[in-house]
Amino acid sequence: MESYEREIKYLTDLYDSIPSDEEIDFPEEPKSDLEDLFSNHSADTEQENASDLDDVHGLEEQTEDEPDRRLYYFGKDGKKWRKFVSPRNIRTRQENIISHLPGAISEGKKAITPVDSWNLLFDNIVNLVVSYTNLYIQKVSENYKDQYDVRLTSKEEMKAFLGLLYLSGIEKGSKKDF
Repeated sequence: MESYEREIKYLTDLYDSIPSDEEIDFPEEPKSDLEDLFSNHSADTEQENASDLDDVHGLEEQTEDEPDRRLYYFGKDGKKWRKFVSPRNIRTRQENIISHLPGAISEGKKAITPVDSWNLLFDNIVNLVVSYTNLYIQKVSENYKDQYDVRLTSKEEMKAFLGLLYLSGIEKGSKKDF
């Protein structure tokens, strides 16, 4: 904790050492003839107008509702960064409360191997593919003379075919025919 406090003190001192625009002495530039022509009002009027603007915009004094500019750093993009850590004794908002931990639920917790997980996800899909494929095979089988050429598929055969597709994808064998 000491290193954190030391770093905060170092950053605060560094921030305070940066001169503001008011502290920087800009060299006086020579006035042009046009400025002399157009600046014909008195200095008293300028000060009165500046104080009037402060009253209008509420810049005369800082209220308790406004945050103190010394408590924040401001980035080039306008982002406001706190100089000090937020208090930890603040109640957690209702939206941020996690009611359950992420992860697998019910049957998913029983899956130990990747194959078990794959079977949980794709078992129903494989069953649907097999049933609709068999319906199509029965419909087309009337066009064949020899029924030996037309056989119904099974779940194991479909899983073997999907395994071959996985292997061909791994080997980048997209030019292979099945």
